[in-house]
Amino acid sequence: MNLEFIFSTGTSDATDFTITNLPEFLTPAVSTMVPLSGFLDISTNLNVPQTVQIGSDGIISFYPDGFQTNWTASGSKGSVGGGQAAIYFLRQPGKL
Repeated sequence: MNLEFIFSTGTSDATDFTITNLPEFLTPAVSTMVPLSGFLDISTNLNVPQTVQIGSDGIISFYPDGFQTNWTASGSKGSVGGGQAAIYFLRQPGKL
């Protein structure tokens, strides 16, 4: 499965970055982590690979590094180029 995310940047004091209610037919049977790159945190390009977790619960969580740490609680966050893509396996018979 390939999901494409289109983001802008914005100011936020949140330390998490999630998308909820992924449709069931796109939800993997097992939560999976996928590497991404090209995000900003406190208006700074991150120089480490970022990750996204596509959750079996339908929640997509973005992390500023590969260790599931939180985002900085201030400043501008978002995508440098505006678009990111994650490829993952559904791992569930009967799902396309």
